[in-house]
Parts: sequence; C-alpha cells; structure tokens
Amino acid sequence: MDKFKVEGPTPLQGEIPISGSKNAALPLMAAALLGNAPTNISNIPQLNDIYTFNNVLRVTGARVDFDESGNSLFVDPTNIAHLEAPYDLVRKMRASFYMLGALLGRFGEARVSLPGGCAWGPRPVDLHLEGLKALGAKIEIDGGYVIAYAPGGRLKGGSFALSPSSVGATVNLVLAAVLAEGTSTIKNAAKEPDVTALCEALNTMGAQISGIATDTLTIRGVKQLDGAELANIPDRIETGTFLIAALMHPESSVTLTRTRTDHLGSFLETVEKIDPELHIDQDTISIAPPKKLKAQSIQTLIYPGFPTDL
Repeated sequence: MDKFKVEGPTPLQGEIPISGSKNAALPLMAAALLGNAPTNISNIPQLNDIYTFNNVLRVTGARVDFDESGNSLFVDPTNIAHLEAPYDLVRKMRASFYMLGALLGRFGEARVSLPGGCAWGPRPVDLHLEGLKALGAKIEIDGGYVIAYAPGGRLKGGSFALSPSSVGATVNLVLAAVLAEGTSTIKNAAKEPDVTALCEALNTMGAQISGIATDTLTIRGVKQLDGAELANIPDRIETGTFLIAALMHPESSVTLTRTRTDHLGSFLETVEKIDPELHIDQDTISIAPPKKLKAQSIQTLIYPGFPTDL
C-alpha cells in the first residue's frame, strides 16, 4: 500500500475493542523463556514485530505456536539449546535485544547481535550492558555481537541506577535478575505499564519482585520459574489514538472497549480538559467531543506523563 486516502469530514461512530499491546507483549514473550515449563500468553496482537520475535525465540530451540484466531501464543522453552539471537533477526527489531537478559538469566550465557551489527560509534545499548555487568555478567563485543556469560553459570545480582530511565534497559535487567543467586536493585527504573506487566507476569511464574510500578525495583533471585497462563495488557497508544480521532469531528460518538484507563496517565487528564462528554469505566471509554475544542498545551514526559507517541 502506497498511501491512505481519507475523504471527510465524517463523524466517527461505533465501538472499537482495543488490541493487545505490542510493547508489552514482547517482554512477556522473552519472559516465557525463563520458565521450566510452557507458557500461554493471551491478547497477543497480529503484528510484524510479533512474528519476527516468534522466529527469534525459535532460533534458540523453543517451540512457538501462534493461534491467530484466538490471539494467543504458546511458548515451550524446555528444548532450548542454541543461546543466540542472530543479526538478521535482531536488525529487524530492536526489542530482540531482550534475548540478552532472558538467555543470560536462564542459562548463564548468551550471544546476541547488537541492533546495529558491526556499525561503529556510540551504542544505544550501553546502558543495558553496564547494568548487566553490575549484576555480575562478564561481557565482550566481538564482530558486532554481545557475548555475555555469568561466572559459575549464574548471575550474582547487584545494584544499578539507570541514567536516564529506560524501558528497554529496565526490561533486560529484570529478565536477567529474577534467576540470579542474590538480590538485585534497579534504581530509576521505568514505570511504564509494559514494565509493570512484565514484573507481575514474572511474579506469577514464581519470581520475587517488589516495588512494582515504582522507580525502584527489588528482585530477590529464585532458583527456577514455572510456566504460566499470562494475559497481555491493552495498547494504551492505540487507545489514545482513537480518542484523538473521535475528538476531530463534533458529531462523533465512539466507545472503546477492552482498554485500561489506569494506563493512560496524564494523557486522559489532557483529554478531560478539552471538555468532551466522557464516560469512563475500568475497561471502557465512551467519548463525544464538544462543539468547540478547548486548546491545551502539553509537555511530553516519561510515564505517567504525556506519551511522545501521542
């Protein structure tokens, strides 16, 4: 498809179920590798990044079955034998770098391509690597690959302060720390719903993570994790996008279902100031715009601030 052609003005009417969050699904998929039994994850969206990460998991020897009709994903990690995420897959999607924390945490070693391969220059993953070193990992770069191992086969745990706060680095450190021998502390951790969903899922699998949804995570390492039935969270950016679209015509009337209003942070506060007719339940939002929108000034900030993507 070369372009979308939209003819208007046309009011938007109807009910829309919100899809599962891609940015939350990918960490959950990596977390499934940490269990000693299969994991099922529901509410997985059908997006290219999901299919790419499915193939990343399969490279290791994991069995991955995606039920597209039911938006559910089955991951069996019991036959993992190849502890690598190759460049041809990692280059397609930066989130493949989560394999570093997952494989290092579970097996004590990993070989994962840098997202930029052998490209020279400052690496945006340096924060991930320094954090893993603080947990006890030994790391070297060879031919565009990060080669990491835990002396003795298991990370010791440790403390690390993220500067700046980073969702990706927080995810990688949490994945690595849950099976460490000791206790780990992640300071200035990201508080996005993606991170909260990951921590809650890992606790369901048997991890011991406290401080969830705060900027300090304390992770007491356990010897093993179980498989589990996990549910992915709704996509808050998709929710916000449809709310914005509904506000653009004074005769629109839109209801969004299967969402999470508590994940919208200050975005929803900004929408309320525009003065629409708004009805909010825990998982449903109905909106009809006012005849005249009230202009607002915003500043994008890390969660729970106004999301840059919106």
